[in-house]
Formats: sequence, structure tokens, C-alpha cells
Amino acid sequence: MANPEVLVESINVLETRRASQEAQNDKLLVENNRDAIFRTATAGRRQSRGGAAGGGRGCL
Repeated sequence: MANPEVLVESINVLETRRASQEAQNDKLLVENNRDAIFRTATAGRRQSRGGAAGGGRGCL
């Protein structure tokens, strides 16, 4: 192979594109499922009279 640096540069460009696309896909996944993600994360939490989550008991 006369110019291996061309192959290396091409691979680097493809990896950068792939990483960018994966980040965009992750962002869309969260946006499209935001309600289910955050509703599930906060389900079952109670608020104490002081307004803190977890019933004011602290960490268990």
C-alpha cells in the first residue's frame, strides 16, 4: 500500500461520523421517550412537608 495515511484518515472520518450519528440517535431516543423515562424515575417518591423528595427520611 503506497499511502496508508489515506486509509487511516478515511477511517478517522468514518468513526467521527458514526459517533456523531450515535449521539444524535441517543438524543432523539431520550426526546421521544422523555415522559416514560422521567415519569418512571420519579414514580413512588413522596414529598415531605418541607418539600424534599423521599419523605424527609434522608438516605437509607
